[in-house]
Amino acid sequence: MASVTIRLPSLLAPFVGGERSFTVEASTLRGALDGAVTRHPELRVHLFDETGAFRPHVRCFHNATDTRWLDGLDGAVADGDEVTIVQAVSGGATSEGSSVSVPLSLPFDFGESRRILEATPSVLTSLLAAVPEKLLHVNEGKGTWSSFQIVCHMAHGENDDWLPRIRLILEKGRNATFTPFDRERGFVTYGAWRIERLLAEFARLRRANLRALNELSLRPEHLQLEGTHPSLGRVTLEQLVACWITHDLAHVSQISRVLTRWHGRFVGPWREFFSLLRDRESERT
Repeated sequence: MASVTIRLPSLLAPFVGGERSFTVEASTLRGALDGAVTRHPELRVHLFDETGAFRPHVRCFHNATDTRWLDGLDGAVADGDEVTIVQAVSGGATSEGSSVSVPLSLPFDFGESRRILEATPSVLTSLLAAVPEKLLHVNEGKGTWSSFQIVCHMAHGENDDWLPRIRLILEKGRNATFTPFDRERGFVTYGAWRIERLLAEFARLRRANLRALNELSLRPEHLQLEGTHPSLGRVTLEQLVACWITHDLAHVSQISRVLTRWHGRFVGPWREFFSLLRDRESERT
């Protein structure tokens, strides 16, 4: 039997006493999931339908691999493996039958929100692995980026943006100015790569950066340290790491928007039901 870590999204935390991660003993992926719902029976109705299949809005990752791309759930697991549940905000219900809302007044907690950074490589792989090659290079018009270019940009940022700036703040504070970030340099570095290789490289770089971040042992007081941005001036370390997370989410949203608008050209009268497509029409007028 192997010790496997189960990670849950914040939407499910209320049903498991606020627990976001825990370990179970299992020999297979299915066994790990069974262990999770045995420990927290409330999870079963939120994760599985009456047939025992994952609900449509639920995604499950074994380490960085979406289980949809695995040959069933009977594959072996090893010590240290992680099973991550990702739940779309459109699905699920509370015990009272109403949707879960999170007040915008809640303080930013990097310790919790950094899980988004951990999940982004899997999200991108899930979103783009099945996209036809030609659609990876469509964009929204002159001066806009394709899905492939966005991932090139994100991979370059793992080398030249986030960790170097965090370290600069910790080492020199506001006395040193960040090196300007070339937003399109990744197009040159990774432009000839296949998407599979690029996604794997982004995942590798992100894992390395998160390990390095752990080694920095950031404390709450570190988040208030200041650095100097070349155009924005004084910024705090907390603002920087919040920007890292927001950057991930914004580009995942951008990729979804590009693909939505391309496919939306073929939906005919259903266009009126999609605000993204109506917004696109208004941009042209």
